[in-house]
This record gives sequence, C-alpha cells and structure tokens, in this order.
Amino acid sequence: LASYTLLKQGDNGSMGDLACIVYEDLISYRSFDRAKIAELIDQITLTELLEKDWGYRISPVVPVLKAHFLVGWTKQAAISKDMVKMAKSRISSKYLSETEVAVQDAIKALVTGDKNLLKSSLQTVSDQLESLSPDIYVAKLKKLKEAEQGLDAIAKSSGAGGGDCGIAFAFDQASRDTLVERWQEEGIELLYEV
Repeated sequence: LASYTLLKQGDNGSMGDLACIVYEDLISYRSFDRAKIAELIDQITLTELLEKDWGYRISPVVPVLKAHFLVGWTKQAAISKDMVKMAKSRISSKYLSETEVAVQDAIKALVTGDKNLLKSSLQTVSDQLESLSPDIYVAKLKKLKEAEQGLDAIAKSSGAGGGDCGIAFAFDQASRDTLVERWQEEGIELLYEV
C-alpha cells in the first residue's frame, strides 16, 4: 500500500527502503517493474492491484561475516528523481548483468564470510553506478566513499546517488573509528550502525 501511494505520487524509487523498514533486518531485495505497476494504477482498482503478483523478491540475508555496518548522511538533499531518470537512460543490459553478478557476489560474501569478495563486489557496484554519470557521486558522497582509503573497509553510495546517504562495512574497530572520524570531519553524520 505504501508503494502504491508513492507510485501514485510519482515517486520513481525502488521501494527498497520500504522493504528494509518492513523486515527490520538485512535483506536481498529485487524491485518490481515500477512502470508496469504505475500503469496498472490507472487501469484497475486498488483491490485488484493489491491482489496481483507485483514480481518483487525479498529474501532475508543472515550474514556470518563480522563487520560494522554504517550508514552515513551527507546532509545534502538527494536528487533521486532527476538522477534516476538520467541514469535509466544509460543503463544497458551489460550494466544490469554485471551489477547482478556483483550483487549476488556481495550476498554470497556476507553469508559465507568472504570479506575480500564483499569488498570487490561492492566496489564493482559502486564503479558501475558511477559509470552511469560522475554526477552520482556529489562532493560529500565522494568524501564518504574516500573515507575508506587505507582502512579495512568498503563504502559506497546507497540508493540512486546524487546526495544524501552512503553505506560502509568496516572490518575492525580501528577502521570503524577512523572511518566515522573522517566522516565527521567532512560533516557526514553517522545515522545508523549495527
């Protein structure tokens, strides 16, 4: 129902944030075809739409890899709507298949405890995202990402990029502390940590 409301208002996000909120845990999320569902909103009743299989997938991920998971907020407004439109026009089947492999590798890394695979897969996803447009990593988001340098950590933009949040995995306490300190020096606020 929340996704329906957001789509009705013209939101073009993946709704992954809603899935995370509902599950309150680490999940693997594959979005539904938002264009298809948005089209159906005007064609059928709400009840009929809610009874349809929207085609999304949500699977809990139970990690064995020990890491500090951090969310940093740049305090800059995200420009998701414009950024998503621009990025969509540049997404190729090669981009999608390479990103899918990297995402599956990240999930595998979490559940098997493979730190190096997690680092490389998240770096690939980050590089893929940035390949759509250098504008995705605005100045503060670049600083959020660059804070990982020299640490046993990996960081990337979360969501569509272009602003507000990024995530990081730090694999030891010293790396976590230094990363957070670097974020704070750049005015990036630690929003969440587990």
